[in-house]
Amino acid sequence: MVFVKPFHVLCLSKPIPSARVTNGYTLGCTCFVRCSFTHRKYVSGPIIMTSKIITIATVSTLLTACGGGDGGATSSSTSPSTSPSSLQSKSIQGVAIDGYTNDGYISGATAFLDLNYNGELDSGEPSSTTDANGRYELSLSGEIADCVDYAPIVVDVPVGGIDADDLIYPNDGPYRLFFPPVKMTTSDSEIKSTTPLTSLVWSAMKLKLDKDDNAMSSCEDLQDELHLQDLIGDNSFQKIESDVASGYNVSVEKLYSDFIKEDDSDVKARALKLMPVVKKSYRELKRLREANPKAKEAYVSYIAPSEGDINDEQNAQWVKHEVIKSDSKVERNAFDVDVRNEFDLANESVDSPLFESVVRYTAENSDLSYTREYSLRRETQGNQESILSRSFDCTIKETIEESRVTDANSMTIYEVTNQSGTKKESSMEDCFGNYVGGADLEQIIEVMAINNSQVQGTVITGHRFTYDQYTPYAKWVDVDPTLNNVDGNLLGSFFYIGTDFSENSAHGSVRWVRSKAEFGQSVFGQNESLQYQVITTKDSNGDWYMETDYDDGRSVYECSESQLGEWAQCSSSLPPFTNNDKVLNNTRLPVLKVTAALLQQNNE
Repeated sequence: MVFVKPFHVLCLSKPIPSARVTNGYTLGCTCFVRCSFTHRKYVSGPIIMTSKIITIATVSTLLTACGGGDGGATSSSTSPSTSPSSLQSKSIQGVAIDGYTNDGYISGATAFLDLNYNGELDSGEPSSTTDANGRYELSLSGEIADCVDYAPIVVDVPVGGIDADDLIYPNDGPYRLFFPPVKMTTSDSEIKSTTPLTSLVWSAMKLKLDKDDNAMSSCEDLQDELHLQDLIGDNSFQKIESDVASGYNVSVEKLYSDFIKEDDSDVKARALKLMPVVKKSYRELKRLREANPKAKEAYVSYIAPSEGDINDEQNAQWVKHEVIKSDSKVERNAFDVDVRNEFDLANESVDSPLFESVVRYTAENSDLSYTREYSLRRETQGNQESILSRSFDCTIKETIEESRVTDANSMTIYEVTNQSGTKKESSMEDCFGNYVGGADLEQIIEVMAINNSQVQGTVITGHRFTYDQYTPYAKWVDVDPTLNNVDGNLLGSFFYIGTDFSENSAHGSVRWVRSKAEFGQSVFGQNESLQYQVITTKDSNGDWYMETDYDDGRSVYECSESQLGEWAQCSSSLPPFTNNDKVLNNTRLPVLKVTAALLQQNNE
């Protein structure tokens, strides 16, 4: 059995085309992989995945080096005798626009590529000063040239930065504008118009990245994330663009437009309404960083309402998000915003009520990856006074995970999740005072298996067992968050759990669910075919449910009372299993499918 390190593991841009032979079989091409979620450690190893991230093996057939592809930036060519990686260069051009006056181009501002995603201009990051027409150009060369397309653009407007058509009235307060990484957008404009609208888009995208992945801190991380999203068909960033555009009643194309050049008074007016948000964001950013001087990164994002307008005080539901990151800890706080006070720049300080706080710790050792999350939440209905009068619900959740490649065609993932909580807490400090356990403890053990067979094809199974406070696996409850005092691994505890879908053992759980995914192709005539997948789910109550999904978007749902019973259309319009009930749900299964394909390719 081959052990591979768990957790956030992705191939870098330099694969090593060497065969690795273990226990008599060849794992094929291996590559340097980023193994540590928190420590940025690099080792060599074969394929591995978690419920979120997979290693991209056989890089030459699936991924390009350091982003690759085209779009967004221009590159210079090199002679055949010269190493492309050493002399390649790329540049990106943009224009800074805030919308003030008739000609809202900003001169005297500093534009830079934020390669490490910390929001600050650091040594080695390309920068330039915007000219009288708001124009800037940023260039990178060498092995990181493609990062031009994978890093956000920041335009730092200082006190005194001015609109090109209003030399009499310089800017009276600093602020920042942003343009998202080119590869995250649908914009194909050669000149990147950096405006309040693009800043709002990046705020939402950045927040999603950090919610999904604490380790997102470089253009290489984003390259890996976007490659994975492309493989599994995730369009979440396009949805963010669509949501922002819908909220402001403009097209996605208009989000990235030069509304001054196009003389688009409607889009300009909407951008102007966002300027108080832009300026307040910068003010709150400085305050947050002063309060957290040791943080690796700290930022503030205001997320716009999906409906309504900033000046519509009755409908606008803005939320302020604070994010504070260190090597092994991420804290996110969400505040309900009173539009009338929050964006009145005459108010130096506004106390918005906190309604959600999440603190996440991560760790890993040679066997395990670990996450502990403290969540504090309260209802937000009513006015701010009523929100402030409510106490918080505290939830503590820990997840321990281990992944193993069992042979050249098989892989098994073990995951333990423990969750408990308390009510009527007044602060996160009170929540920290609790431990994972108690009368409301719920423990969930999940085992997922990938098997590639020449006879059966690819079969993926998932098994979930739920336990109450009388869990038989106390060893894996309230684990040392640093993993320093943890002895053993999940395989040693759960090796006896069979991964075949025909298994029916409860293993002492109060309930269980098993899912199986199989894949096929329907052939029509000589040249037409249709791919499909069949997900069969059963539970300890005797319910059976089968979902057949076709590539043309159709889905067929059938139910049965037993394995031997006949399948028929479900009696209820709602299926007996929700997406969360299925072990192989819509989030997890696409990643497992890609992992299975990579295992298969790696063995060819």
